[in-house]
Amino acid sequence: MFRPTPKILVAIAAGVFLLCALAADTPAFQGEPSGRERMAMTPFEAVLSADQRQALLSMVKADKAKLRALHQRLHKAREALIDKLLAPGAAVDVSKETAELKAAQAAMIDERVSIALAARKLLSAQQLKDAAAFHAKLEDLHRQEAALMEQMEDARGGRPQTGQ
Repeated sequence: MFRPTPKILVAIAAGVFLLCALAADTPAFQGEPSGRERMAMTPFEAVLSADQRQALLSMVKADKAKLRALHQRLHKAREALIDKLLAPGAAVDVSKETAELKAAQAAMIDERVSIALAARKLLSAQQLKDAAAFHAKLEDLHRQEAALMEQMEDARGGRPQTGQ
């Protein structure tokens, strides 16, 4: 019968942890909506008029191919890193895969910022002020949520609650 050595168990555990960490970064894993649904939750979207919303949607549609290509690049970079980490052998060099993943993430961030800047240009000074207020309220709600979660963990003695 096969008995894994502690070294193999550690390698497997590290691989599973990394897979979970990389998967947790994806919108589908986080339960985030995609595309237009996600946009509806931004502070900009909350204050746009119907005409402004349509203009922004047109800009995003024009960039759809670029966004799709960036998403595919990011996915391929993650998969390459995971494949390399799960490859047999004692030592693996993941510097190339890590560099590509970082570059793909940076490209995606750049594109998202570009879209946000285009949305910002559509706003009047009052709309920008309203969007900032909306964002501040959202951040406050997130802080409250985090505090409540911490209180719940403290009440359970810092242990995650099991299904009861």
